[in-house]
Amino acid sequence: MREYLFKYIDPQKNSLEIGPLTDPFLTKPQFNVYYADIRSTEDIKDYYRHDMNVDIKKIVPVDYVITGTYKEAIGAMNFNTVFSSHVIEHTTCVIGHLSEISEILHEGGRYVMCIPDKRFTFDHFREVTPFRDAYDVYKNGEKMLERLGLDHMMNCHNCNRPIQYIMGNISFESIALDTEKTLSAINGYENFKKEIGYHFWVFTYKSFLSFIRDSLRFNLLPFEVEMAKSPELLRVGANELHVVLKKNSKLLTDRNKQLSEIRKINKWIENTNHNFKIKTVIKTFAWMLKKGIGKL
Repeated sequence: MREYLFKYIDPQKNSLEIGPLTDPFLTKPQFNVYYADIRSTEDIKDYYRHDMNVDIKKIVPVDYVITGTYKEAIGAMNFNTVFSSHVIEHTTCVIGHLSEISEILHEGGRYVMCIPDKRFTFDHFREVTPFRDAYDVYKNGEKMLERLGLDHMMNCHNCNRPIQYIMGNISFESIALDTEKTLSAINGYENFKKEIGYHFWVFTYKSFLSFIRDSLRFNLLPFEVEMAKSPELLRVGANELHVVLKKNSKLLTDRNKQLSEIRKINKWIENTNHNFKIKTVIKTFAWMLKKGIGKL
């Protein structure tokens, strides 16, 4: 499902993968890749030592530990490509994160991202991130993260199977009636720790494009959207959107180029096929019949 993304990545030039854990998308020696994480290799092993879902023997060695900004950690080196998978939703400041990535990319370099689409994940019942929240954190610091963490704790469902959401089989009732979950959310808010793996930022295909469009309106980011694909265009049961951002510093200084990019992204948003859901259901039924799951 992701292999087509390789065409945006030159294997001979420097690449950086963020948070590869045990299963990097860009592997050595096929790619000239470095790995970054917010923890050192040993700290990652300690963090996951008792997690039955993570084989700590497969954790890849980390080249750069990001404790401040990416530029501070990496220094003078720049990259042709940065790749991340299910990372951006965890960042404490999403605008700041994108701005930092632009600082370590060569001009024309790409940030290739796989981002969970909330419609098909445990974030299903949460509201999408409005630009105003991201901008507020960017301008006023992380004081608002407790509120975003509370939303995660309150409204995440325990099911993370895309097919169930596509078929409409999941109800919010189990969350609403879960007293223990509510008490845990209250306690988590009162004793907030931002290092816990919250999804602070919640996106769909359209909402992420809207977020980038509005970031350009506010002259915040030097990125054009080179490619964006919704989960419906990937495969049945996909739960992530794919985006390739290309660094173009002229977007910060040339208003005409900026307006042209805003117009392009807005057209993509408005032309999003509103029949995606119907097509996805049809594809899902066909897939289920092929697999012998259920009956029509």
